[in-house]
Amino acid sequence: MGQVYRARDTRLGRDVAIKVLSSHLSGDPHLRDRFDREARAISKLTHAHICTLYDVGHQDGSDYLVMEFLEGETLADRLTRGPLPLKDVIRYGAEIAEALDKAHKNGIIHRDLKPGNVMITKSGAKVLDFGLAKYATPDAGRGTLDATALPTEHRPITEEGTILGTIQYMAPEQLEGEEADPRTDIFALGVLLYEMATGKRAFEGKSRASLIASIMSAEPQPMSVTVPMTPPALDRVVRACLEKDADERWQSAHDVARELRWLSSEERAATTARAPRRAFAPLLLALIGVLAAVLGFAAARATAPKPKPDVIRFAIQPPEGHGIRSTVLSPDGRAIAYMLVQLDTRRSSLWVRSFSEQEPRRLMDVDRLSTLFWSPDSRRVAFFTLGKLQAVHVGTGAVQTISDVVVTGTQAPHGRWGSKGTILFESGGSIFRVSARGGQPVLAAKPGPGETEYRFPTFLPDGDRFLFFVRSGEERDREGVYLASLQEPTRRKRLLETDSTFASVAEYAEPGYLIETRAEKVLAWSFDLERGEVHGDPVVLVDGADPQTARNPTSVSEFGSLAYRTVPLPSADQVVVVDRTGKEKGNVGPAGAIWHLALSPDERFLALEMLDPKVATTDLWLVDLETQAPARITFEPSFEWQAVWSPDGRLLYFASNRADQSDVYAMPPAGGAEARLVYRDRDMQAPMDVSADGKFLLIADRSSHQSFDITAVPLAGGKPIPVARSSFDERCGRFSPDGKWVTYDSTDSGERQVFLQSFPDPTRKSQISTGGGMNAVWRRDGRELYYLSPAGELMSVSLHPEGDDLRASRPSMLFRFDRSVSAASLSRYLYAPTRSGTEFFMRKQVSAPVETPVHVILNATSLLE
Repeated sequence: MGQVYRARDTRLGRDVAIKVLSSHLSGDPHLRDRFDREARAISKLTHAHICTLYDVGHQDGSDYLVMEFLEGETLADRLTRGPLPLKDVIRYGAEIAEALDKAHKNGIIHRDLKPGNVMITKSGAKVLDFGLAKYATPDAGRGTLDATALPTEHRPITEEGTILGTIQYMAPEQLEGEEADPRTDIFALGVLLYEMATGKRAFEGKSRASLIASIMSAEPQPMSVTVPMTPPALDRVVRACLEKDADERWQSAHDVARELRWLSSEERAATTARAPRRAFAPLLLALIGVLAAVLGFAAARATAPKPKPDVIRFAIQPPEGHGIRSTVLSPDGRAIAYMLVQLDTRRSSLWVRSFSEQEPRRLMDVDRLSTLFWSPDSRRVAFFTLGKLQAVHVGTGAVQTISDVVVTGTQAPHGRWGSKGTILFESGGSIFRVSARGGQPVLAAKPGPGETEYRFPTFLPDGDRFLFFVRSGEERDREGVYLASLQEPTRRKRLLETDSTFASVAEYAEPGYLIETRAEKVLAWSFDLERGEVHGDPVVLVDGADPQTARNPTSVSEFGSLAYRTVPLPSADQVVVVDRTGKEKGNVGPAGAIWHLALSPDERFLALEMLDPKVATTDLWLVDLETQAPARITFEPSFEWQAVWSPDGRLLYFASNRADQSDVYAMPPAGGAEARLVYRDRDMQAPMDVSADGKFLLIADRSSHQSFDITAVPLAGGKPIPVARSSFDERCGRFSPDGKWVTYDSTDSGERQVFLQSFPDPTRKSQISTGGGMNAVWRRDGRELYYLSPAGELMSVSLHPEGDDLRASRPSMLFRFDRSVSAASLSRYLYAPTRSGTEFFMRKQVSAPVETPVHVILNATSLLE
C-alpha cells in the first residue's frame, strides 16, 4: 500500500523511515482510512518492541508517516534460512508478545501479525505495520477501551463478514468474518512461534480453500516431532495459542510473554533462586555429595590411559536400479548426505542418513546432479541447481537460496562452507567466494601463468585458510595441493606435489592430518595446523577408492571419519546390426562399456568410444567390419570421446582432456600419427558432425554458461558461427547431407525435442519430434531422419523439399529397444544407420552396471595413532 524510504532528519541528526501512501492510491478513501488508522494506532504506542512513530503529515497530495529507522532483517527473510535457535524463538516470541500486550492495553488489535511485519534488529524484535489495526470494543475479549476515546469513523475499514489479513496467520474467527479481539492476535502469535521453532508453517494447503479448512479443523504436527529438542513447555504454550475456540486460548498476550520469559534460562534460574530455603537445603547437600563423587571419578579417569575411539566400518548400499553419487559426511561425523540417482531416468534426489537412525531420509528432488557440502553446524546441506546455490535444512526441509550462481566447467562444481560464514566454490577453473547469508559471488583465486585450473577448495577449521588443487600445463611443474587464505589469496604455498591424470583432493581432520585422495588411494599426512606444514610420509588408509573425485569424492569429517566408494563396474554392451523392424542380424566388435559409435562414410569401419574400468577413462577403438578385428587407436592417460568422421573418411575428430580441458583433436583413423589440436576455447567442446563439403565442424560447447550450445567452426579458419545458443540445453547437432540444415535436440520447450533449423541463416526453425526426442541422425540421401524417443523407440521422419523449405512428416516408430540405451548420455550417439537406411548399428546392453556401495569408516584416523 505504501512505499518506505530511508531519510535523514537534519534537525535531530538521525536516520528515519518515511512511509508514503502511493499517489495513485491516495484517492481511495478506504486506503486513506487504513493509512490514517495506522498513524493513529502507532501514535498511541510507545514500546521498546514496537516501531516508533515520530511524525505524520500531508505534502503535495501525499500522506506520509515518519517512523523509527530499523537496521536488520524481517523475520520472513530470516525464516528463509530455516528455523531459529531455541533461545531466539523464546526471546523474540516474548518480545512480540509484550508488544502485543502494549497494543491490546491501548485498545488496539494488530490483525495482521506475520513474519513480514516483524523486524529482527540488534536490540530484539520490533512489530511493524498496524495498517489493519482495529480499535477494540469494550467487550472484545480482555482488551478494553473507553468508547468515548474512539475516533469518529464515517465508514469501517471492513464490512461485517469480510476476511482481512494474511490467511496463513488468521484465527478461525477471522476466517468466519467475526469481530477480532486480542485473542485473534494471540492465535497469530502461536502460528509465528511454531514457524520460528520448526521452520515450517503450522497450517498448509494446496489452495486457499484447503488452507482455510486446515486452520478451521486440523491440528499442526507437534513441534517436538520436527524438532525433537523442543521443550514440552514451549509446545504447551504454542498449543494453547492455537486453540480453535478463542475461550480456550491464552486470554492475554501478557500471559504468553510471562510463560516465554519463564522458559528462558535466566527466568528459570531466578525462579530456582526464589525457592524456599528449607526445601532447597537438602537438595543442595545432595548435589554437593554427587558433585564430590563425580570429581573423584573424573580425577581417577584423568590419570588412566585415554582409550582410542572404536573404528566402525559399514556400507550404504543403493537400492536396486539406483546409484549413489556425491557422498559427503557432516562435519560432526554423525550423518552422511548423498545424491541417489535413478539409473534409467537419471533423476536425482537428496538423502541424509543419520548414523543414529536405521533408515535414510529423503529431503528433496534435485533437478540436476550436484555435489553436496554441509554447513559448519551440520544442520544444512548446500548444493548447486539450475543456476542457483541453495541449502536445505536437514531437520525441517526448508530450502534457502543463497545466491544466483552460473557455474561453468566440465564437471559438477564443488563447494565448501567455512566456519566464518563464507562459501568457496569452483567455476570455470577458478575459485569464487560468497557469503552464506547471500550476495553476489566474487573471485577468490584464479590460475596464474602456466596453470590451467583451480579445483576442490576445502576449508581449514579457522574458516580463513583453505586448500585447493592446482592443475598446471603439460609440464605439470606446478601441480599439487596448495594452501592460501581469504585474507591473502595470492600468497599461497604448495603442500603436496602431484602428477596424476586425476585431480587430488585434500581435507583436514583432527587431531592433525591432511586426508588426500589421489587416484585410487586415500592417504593420510601428518599436518601442523598452526604452521600449515606437512611432515613425513603418508599412510595409505584406503587402496581402491573411485578415482573419479568429480563424481564421487572421498569425504572426511572434522573428527576423522571417512566415506568413499570403490570403482563401479560398468554395463557390458555389444554393438548389434538390426533391420528396420528391430530384428537382430549379428554382433559387431568386442563387448564392453561402449559409450558412442560412429560409422565411417564408406561403411567399412565402426569407431567406438569404450570405457576402461581399470583406470576409469575412455579411449577410441576401430572395428574393421569385414574382419571384425578391433583395434585401440588412442593411448593417452586421459578421456578421448565422441568421435566423428570427416566426409572423406581420412580423419576422426574427437574430444580429449589430455591438456586438462576439453578440446577438439583430429587424427587418421588408422592411428600412429599424433593427434593435432583443431579447436580450443574457454570451456568444454565436443565434436558432433562435419559438413559434407568439409568446411564446418559442428561442436557442442559450454563456453558462455552452464548449459550446452551448438556452434559451427570453420575448419579453414575464421569466426565460429552460433547455431543454437540459449540458456537452454542444446546437443546432438547434425548437418543435412546438402549442408543447408542442422538438426539438434533442445530443452527450450520444457521437454527435450528434436528441431530442424536452416544453416547458416537460422531464421527457419521447426520442431520435428512429438512427445520428446534426441539423438537425431540423417539418412545419407537427406530424405529421412531418425531419432530416439524417451520411451526407447527409434522414430522415423520423412523429409520432402518444397522450394527452399523442407517439409517433415509425422514421426512413426520403426521399433522399440532396450530403454537403458535411450536414457544414456545425451551427448553421445547410440546408433548409426547405413547409407540406405535398411540396417542400423546399435548399442545393446548385455549386462547391467554394478553399482558399488558407499563405505564408511567412523573414527578412521584412530587407525593412525
